[in-house]
Amino acid sequence: MLLKFLAAVVLVLGLVSAEDPYRYFDWNVTYGDIYPLGGARQQGILINGQFPGPEIYSVTNDNLIINVHNSLPEPFLISWNGVQQRRNSYQDGVYGTTCPIPPGKNFTYTLQVKDQIGSFYYFPSLAFHKAAGGFGALKILSRPRIPVPFPEPAGDYSILIGDWYKTDHKVLKAILDRGHRLPFPDGVLINGRGASGTTFTFEQGKTYRLRISNVGLQNSLNFRIQGHTLKLVEVEGTHTLQTTYESLDIHVGQSYSVLVTADQAPQDYYFAVSTRFTSKVLTSTAIFHYSNSARQVSGPIPGGPTQTGWSLSQARSIRTNLTASGPRPNPQGSYHYGLVNVSRTIMLQSSAAQVSGKQRYAVNSVSFIPADTPLKLADYFKIDGVFKVGSISDYPTRQNMYLDTSVMGADFRAFVEIVFENKENIVQSFHLDGYSFWVVGMDGGKWTPASRNEYNLRDAVSRSTTQVYPKSWTAIYIALDNVGMWNVRSEFWARQYLGQQFYLRVYSPVESTRDEYPIPRNALLCVISKSLMANKSWVVVSLVLCVAVAVVSSSDPGAPLIFVLGDSTADVGTNNFLPTSTARANFPHNGIDFPSSKPTGRFSNGLNSADFLAQILGLGRSPPPFLSLKAKSLRKKRFSGVNFASGGSGLLDITGKTSLSLMKFGTPEKTPLAAPSVNQKNVVSLTEQIQQFATVKRNLTAIKGGRRVTKKSLFFISIGSNDLFEYYHSNSSIPKEEFLTSLLLAYENHLKNLIDLGARKFGIISVAPIGCCPSQRIHNTTSGCLEDLNDLAVAFHARLDALMFKMSSECKDIKYALGNAFEMTINVIQNPLPFNFTQVEAACCGAGKLNGESFCSPNANLCLNRDNYLFWDLYHPTQAASKLAAVTLFNGGPQFVLLVQQTQVRHLSSYLVTQLLMLEQTISCSPARLGLTFPTMALTFLPQNPLEGSAMASTVLIFFLALMKYGTPKKTPFAASSVSQKNVVPLAEQIQQFSTVKSNLTAIKGGRRVTERSLFFISIGSNDLFGYYHSNSSIPKEEFLSSLLLAYENHLKALIDLGARKFGIISVAPIGCCPSQRVYNASGECLEDLNDLAVAFHSRLDALMSKLSSECKDVKYALGNAFEMTINVIRNPLPFNFTQVEAACCGAGKLNGESFCSPNATLCLNRDNYLFWDLFHPTQAASKLAAVTLFNGGPQFVTPINFSQLAMA
Repeated sequence: MLLKFLAAVVLVLGLVSAEDPYRYFDWNVTYGDIYPLGGARQQGILINGQFPGPEIYSVTNDNLIINVHNSLPEPFLISWNGVQQRRNSYQDGVYGTTCPIPPGKNFTYTLQVKDQIGSFYYFPSLAFHKAAGGFGALKILSRPRIPVPFPEPAGDYSILIGDWYKTDHKVLKAILDRGHRLPFPDGVLINGRGASGTTFTFEQGKTYRLRISNVGLQNSLNFRIQGHTLKLVEVEGTHTLQTTYESLDIHVGQSYSVLVTADQAPQDYYFAVSTRFTSKVLTSTAIFHYSNSARQVSGPIPGGPTQTGWSLSQARSIRTNLTASGPRPNPQGSYHYGLVNVSRTIMLQSSAAQVSGKQRYAVNSVSFIPADTPLKLADYFKIDGVFKVGSISDYPTRQNMYLDTSVMGADFRAFVEIVFENKENIVQSFHLDGYSFWVVGMDGGKWTPASRNEYNLRDAVSRSTTQVYPKSWTAIYIALDNVGMWNVRSEFWARQYLGQQFYLRVYSPVESTRDEYPIPRNALLCVISKSLMANKSWVVVSLVLCVAVAVVSSSDPGAPLIFVLGDSTADVGTNNFLPTSTARANFPHNGIDFPSSKPTGRFSNGLNSADFLAQILGLGRSPPPFLSLKAKSLRKKRFSGVNFASGGSGLLDITGKTSLSLMKFGTPEKTPLAAPSVNQKNVVSLTEQIQQFATVKRNLTAIKGGRRVTKKSLFFISIGSNDLFEYYHSNSSIPKEEFLTSLLLAYENHLKNLIDLGARKFGIISVAPIGCCPSQRIHNTTSGCLEDLNDLAVAFHARLDALMFKMSSECKDIKYALGNAFEMTINVIQNPLPFNFTQVEAACCGAGKLNGESFCSPNANLCLNRDNYLFWDLYHPTQAASKLAAVTLFNGGPQFVLLVQQTQVRHLSSYLVTQLLMLEQTISCSPARLGLTFPTMALTFLPQNPLEGSAMASTVLIFFLALMKYGTPKKTPFAASSVSQKNVVPLAEQIQQFSTVKSNLTAIKGGRRVTERSLFFISIGSNDLFGYYHSNSSIPKEEFLSSLLLAYENHLKALIDLGARKFGIISVAPIGCCPSQRVYNASGECLEDLNDLAVAFHSRLDALMSKLSSECKDVKYALGNAFEMTINVIRNPLPFNFTQVEAACCGAGKLNGESFCSPNATLCLNRDNYLFWDLFHPTQAASKLAAVTLFNGGPQFVTPINFSQLAMA
């Protein structure tokens, strides 16, 4: 069940319009053998086994959801050259904005190609990965209703060209790291192949579009086709005047679209690509093949231009087609950039020099060095010391080259002129992420203000990468309308790696989603403090959904100190230092599940909620008790806070000091560590705990300065239950309302004292349903909860809620989260199995009725399955319950946690999700081999493409047989004709298919493994019930079900005859509650007659499986009760993080249940909060919950064993 709470922190797909289509990509990045030049083998970077990587096809405004799995042994990032990432630099994929994807992990990019068309590419941006591959084409087509200024071509080819080294990329990186220049490249590739290694086929007389991108490392390239001309139509998203050229110079990082007509004699011709502006010319070729070719390619390879002036003239001739529509239905020339007043001029001069004996490159004398923290994340989390805005000048300086993390500040909506100056003897190429700019001028010599007289202020081309010729300048205009942190870099990859780049911080003082999207929920966060690295103390905090790394040191300025106050629910050993205290737990069996089974004074079998809360924040467990501190403790670098909590204490100073209160805790008759005490103190009251904090603060102020203690510290407070216990059992004459008023007045005074001491961030935990503790149930003859005591707890929470709201309104800088422990716990008590609890009434350790008549001691009864118990002793939760509580407090919805000032105490967020994932590891499954799937669809729709195999228990083949119920829209995007025109694959045929697989496996490997160890997962039956119910058949229900189960029995026997022995069976869910069925009910409720069919089907299936397993002794099975699993969520959705269990996420009409999900359907944004994806099927979040329940669930949901036990059987 922990996984379900964790599901709330997984990816939320940004703030995008539900009307814009989604395209999904799943990529696996690996190393593999490639043969790019002359057949020589190299290690390349492959995406889904491809080099170059897969082409991304998209349309204007599409949302691209790209899940990248990093299977390399080092971190990895992908950037999207030319994609503007409107309002979302977090997705840019360069290290200045995004943390790398760790090895073995994945990250999902969420891109929207907002208001863009054109030809672009993606590439790996870290280290020197670009020299190994990992790049691919990205095309954005115009929307169908937007006119394109040329007829639709017969074909559309992407051509990736670039220079290439035979040397491994790691060796190249090492050369640069040693401070040397790289040698000249070894060759030129066309779509990953050397000379004549690639063929493009054309039909005679037809016109084709070629999208050509220079994805190389340093050289400008000339592209030409033997005997054919190139009509330029588009440059990096801008339709151009349709000028015809014999060849095109394409500089590093640039992309062009040309039209080519196959209007020559039908034979093969050369594509030729050669380096420009180099003393040694490298040339590569591909084959331009006519489909009716009469002869192979012949004649000399066509030569390219040699002069720089020719290239400059060509560049100036490329202009915008002002009459063509861009991404929107208005001419590209409707925005008159030439009439806008320039508000700022920036001059950028490149240079090369030695720094400390090593080769470096710079812009305006600053050679960029990456910070330990991505700059965008440091900016968002306001981490000081990572970078300084203004660390690079607007103009060249006379300074010698130096190293710095250079960031230039710029105002949102400024209109800026940037002049690139190149004093060197090479052609350079510069790119700006996040933007497209107008290239208004370029010329030789030095730029002066008079150069503006040469600017093209009418139809300059708009692009994202521009060249700067030797001893020349290039000027651009740019409207800074995209807030974020944007990389400005040389596209010569060795130069950018060695410092020829910086970041442009476009800033808006209004923190609004209108200007910039919030940080993505799945953002990778990584922080390594420079000061800590200098001290050899590393701090790594990763907010990565598949990474669990956190070692938090208080010397990290971003790590908050933690102070814990309260009672036994948070006590980690305070009372151990009160030798005569009767409220102690420093003896067995307490601590049996703590490391080394050590009783620490925690009232738990292991850790308590204070530990898990601290663990989520990056600490191993709770800070130590105050009474354990020594004088030098506060001076330690790894000092993280203090725990003041004392078992038995309360809000009132008298609580815990009377004899009545001792009934709560006690010690065994012989307390191992009992000893006389000077002060004979029983508990440390909350008043004294706050006085102890004041002492800590004074000492910290003297040592480190008090600002960090007061402004950034977190105060967790869990207290109040002892006050309620004592009042309830004292039979006091004080009226309940008067008592609660005095109790909350005391709470208010305590909080005000903490505020006076500088506390500002509070995590408050109210009182649980203490009337349900085993010690209280024994006072009820029915063993039920004491509801009067529970009513006190509910009333206490209501008043505490009002108090916190009042105090936060009076003190504006207070932030708090109030955890409703009552709702959290009662929810588990009323519905325990989804949380993996099988016992919520009795204590695990104790004696007497419900183990609730005495405390846990060495001689007490001790349960074996402690993780299945809610209560450890007669009052306190188990470690498992404390873990669940901590996760809920940090990740729960408003039913459980009230978050005030929705920053959620922002500094917490950078430590949160990683630690939640550490908790998740306790229920993770082993990786496994893949099995086979036999998917099919039912009713009147066409089949989809086969699903991928699923992985589970190792050394086991897995076979899925299922009917995927419902189909595709009337226009199925992937529908294709079939020889047999078959609509579905019936279960009988699926079994025949398995028989074929078995025969082949037997021939290849021998059949024993297939028959004896394989797992057969079967999910079927709902379509039969739908068909029967809606047919209004005259066949009686019982007769229909009997025939249906007879068919099921025959199928299973056929599988058994083929050797199947292990079955994971999933019965039918409450299909009457699907959105498609609710629409038949005027009230929108479930169709109960249809649900009754599902229940009856499960009952008969249960009996059938029991019969088969008794007849065939070696048959083992797990039967998942999909009805109970699902109806449990429908009736009580919030604990599972679902807010919508009636309507579909994707569809149309009432409840989105009147049509199937299609490209034009209504799509919800919060998909993880929906139970139903479409009118019949569950969402991914629901499927995950179902899988976890099947794998780990108890007998309410899976019988006679669960799927985990089946896999091991």
